[in-house]
Amino acid sequence: MTEAPAAGALGAAPPRSAAATPTAKLTPPQLPPDHVERLDLARCLDEIFGKRLTTVVAGAGYGKSTLLAWWCADVACALVHALRP
Repeated sequence: MTEAPAAGALGAAPPRSAAATPTAKLTPPQLPPDHVERLDLARCLDEIFGKRLTTVVAGAGYGKSTLLAWWCADVACALVHALRP
């Protein structure tokens, strides 16, 4: 006869605290000097700006983080200029 699993022991990892989350997961990456500006993808992101949820899906190394860092910097710059009196 086997024992019943203890409460919370269903194979799920315990929730991580904010202190345990690496900073790299909370800040956008630095843009490399030789990054490729993907204007077609940036236009797609512009069109869906303001939607409740957007996912960017591609394999490892395809530039998802770089694309989003570049796009976010560009959008932030545009918002600063738009908000100036």
